[in-house]
Amino acid sequence: MVQTKKSDKKTWRLFMMNISFIIALYLMGIFLGFVLRTNHIIKEHVRGGISVSFDISKIQAQMKINKIFIGLISIASILLLISIVFFMVSRLSKKLTAAYKKISLMAIIDELTQLYNRRHFHVCLDQELNRSKRHGNLISLLMLDIDYFKKVNDTYGHQAGDTVLAGVSKIVKSITRTTDIVARYGGEEIVIILPQTSLQGAVKCAEKIRQSIGQKEFKEGNDQTLSVTVSIGVSSLTRIEKLIKDEAKHIIKMADEALYTAKASGRNQVVKKEIGS
Repeated sequence: MVQTKKSDKKTWRLFMMNISFIIALYLMGIFLGFVLRTNHIIKEHVRGGISVSFDISKIQAQMKINKIFIGLISIASILLLISIVFFMVSRLSKKLTAAYKKISLMAIIDELTQLYNRRHFHVCLDQELNRSKRHGNLISLLMLDIDYFKKVNDTYGHQAGDTVLAGVSKIVKSITRTTDIVARYGGEEIVIILPQTSLQGAVKCAEKIRQSIGQKEFKEGNDQTLSVTVSIGVSSLTRIEKLIKDEAKHIIKMADEALYTAKASGRNQVVKKEIGS
């Protein structure tokens, strides 16, 4: 930030120096014009009745050269001024673009977990469902919940809870593919959209996530470590279920029901929800 301010001051200083130089050239041009007019008057006559002639051809030739020189310097100064203005506008444009990107990310990214937020998750889910219907691909959804997360907050404090939630999110991101969409659904719940993935493939991914989180030890502020487990509900849309009017609500509902079953059955497990079950 300090370096940027120094750079801006330097640019502004160069800009003002260039303006001063152009003004000086303009005043010099006025002065030379005055000298030329004076020489012309001297050549014609001198008051008092005495006619005097001077050979000022060399001076006039030098004046022409000076005019050309001043013209070239003026053109160069104008070009320099234009380049400085272009540089300043370009710099401002880059700053505005970076600020726009940052604001755009803030609108869709959860600050704590660095996952997508719930609103963006719904947008992505609709897009992936439409793509799945067009190409006839399968699509699956995982809904993950950290077991006894309230107990973690009550025992170790909310900062420790934030550390666990951020750590779990990082593990999920490291296991899933770049084409998968991971979002914070609310509280300690995380949802993962798995495009082009069958129910069996989704269950395999969920088990890998569950085992990796269970083996991880999270550091607490007093050099202590704590471990957590997760329960995961898995759902997948078949070709028959894609004919349902609101596929998004249906696949979320199935994953939520599977998650509820996992938690009711003792937690720390993966449960899948199939059509008709």
